[in-house]
Amino acid sequence: MNWFIFLSVILVLLFQEGQSCLKRRSTDDVCECSDFLDLAASMFQRNNVLFSEGSGCVRNVTCGAHYFTYLTTRFNVSEISAPDDMSKNSNRADLQTVELEGNSSAPTGPPLDLFSFFGLDCENSKWYATKYPAGLEYVDINGELKYLGGGGEFNGKKSEIMKFAW
Repeated sequence: MNWFIFLSVILVLLFQEGQSCLKRRSTDDVCECSDFLDLAASMFQRNNVLFSEGSGCVRNVTCGAHYFTYLTTRFNVSEISAPDDMSKNSNRADLQTVELEGNSSAPTGPPLDLFSFFGLDCENSKWYATKYPAGLEYVDINGELKYLGGGGEFNGKKSEIMKFAW
């Protein structure tokens, strides 16, 4: 009887060390942030994006670069200060994959992974962007779209992501 208990304990320990269903999950395997797709804007079309999850908070959201592919933040949840000429009716800023040139009907560009492109990271159960390749787009006091911090000027500063679209 003692041999049976001893072998059972050894067997369970071996399974926990291997790649089996009995393996205990470490805290590194679990992401404290909500599902990133929950932040998708209403125009979200699942079949137009490649989404995959790795261990922890490793994600890949790949879609085509376009003016309508962007993340939205607000200056009050960002380490970036609002510009002086920003509209008083808006606190919103968009992290674009490309700047608007001409009109918004330009063809979709090459695919890119939003997580690596914007340096997305999970902290305190919220998603943050840390890279700004095209800067931030905002509305000025005249109601016109303007860009701030292009060329990665704000890289390393955190902005909480409120939603995203493509």
